[in-house]
Amino acid sequence: MAQNELTPPFTVTSDGSKDISCGKGKARRVYTTMQRRTGKGVTDPGFMLGEVESLAGFLDQSKVYVPGSRTEKDQGPVTVSEKATSSRHHARALITGKADSGAFVLVLESTTDCLRTS
Repeated sequence: MAQNELTPPFTVTSDGSKDISCGKGKARRVYTTMQRRTGKGVTDPGFMLGEVESLAGFLDQSKVYVPGSRTEKDQGPVTVSEKATSSRHHARALITGKADSGAFVLVLESTTDCLRTS
């Protein structure tokens, strides 16, 4: 996904700086970034699918994440999601594209496994 003057930047909404306790001295961390787009056609299911696939392709090309399953929901707000996993980083990623009040919201969330904190 190329960044240009027509593409709004991603905003970090969770930087993974907080441990979420899993018990027994383990915790997970969540990293989340999102992008909100407006304009003609951004809530078209084909556009949304293309954007989610593009970001999933970027993760796949990184050789860090392995693509997983994709789901599409076309009742209510249209939502497209794709999962990926990283055994190297002990993490799971979820890419979600959804229509929201005439805009397209693309979210990438990566959650680590429960890992030792000490």
